[in-house]
Amino acid sequence: MRRIQKVVLGAMILLPVLSGIALATPGIKVIGFPPIARGTQADPLNVHSKAGVKIQTKSSVDFVTQQIVIEPGGSTGWHSHPGPVLVTVKSGALKLVYADDAACAGRIYGAGEGFVDRGDEIVHNAFNVAPSNLELWATYIVPGAPGTSQRLDAPDPGVC
Repeated sequence: MRRIQKVVLGAMILLPVLSGIALATPGIKVIGFPPIARGTQADPLNVHSKAGVKIQTKSSVDFVTQQIVIEPGGSTGWHSHPGPVLVTVKSGALKLVYADDAACAGRIYGAGEGFVDRGDEIVHNAFNVAPSNLELWATYIVPGAPGTSQRLDAPDPGVC
């Protein structure tokens, strides 16, 4: 009897994990997304610059910089991040859509523009809406143990 309980309990734990993997939406027409650099800030941060920029963490974080290139009509796939992401659009244009945007209106960012994705595991997708390749650079502030993933795949919310 205890063996059956263990099997059932194991299935209950693994099913949501496997379902998430099966339902995750991979990127479409993503040419490359190499992580350029990764480093760990071992101590908590408490930065308050004269310009008014404030960065405060409760524990160590990783900084990860990544170049992402997406062909016309492609997208990153639905995903989120455990911490904030500083994004710069180098070329092309992207439409950023959050999962709670039922109209799929999103916001468009063009070459030379930047934005901050606040993280907190808020599901979104970035679509290349330009007739040329989209190139963006992202710097992730990743909380948790060193090596924690900067991207958390998510199922398609059905809004776009």
